[in-house]
Amino acid sequence: MHDQLNFLDQIRSQGYRVTPQRQLILDTLCRLGGHATPAELYQQVRPQMPSLNQATVYRALDFFCELNLATKTEWGGSSVYEIIGAVPHHHLICRRCGY
Repeated sequence: MHDQLNFLDQIRSQGYRVTPQRQLILDTLCRLGGHATPAELYQQVRPQMPSLNQATVYRALDFFCELNLATKTEWGGSSVYEIIGAVPHHHLICRRCGY
């Protein structure tokens, strides 16, 4: 499990605010464990924060990538996101079928 408090400290130390939306999306991405699509994240967070929209999820994910907290990978025609772990890993994708 990733240390969400460390991620929140990283955000704050770079001069950014930890909004409730960012915290919920980050917590959910950590809980899902990786390779989550924006749609999957949105489905998970919407019941907890009905006023949150899909654009906010995309903006938060881009923000996390800019701060090197998360990575974005094109996988099977979709963008998937995951928290950057302590140990790097690779994704192998078939050139023929895209998976």
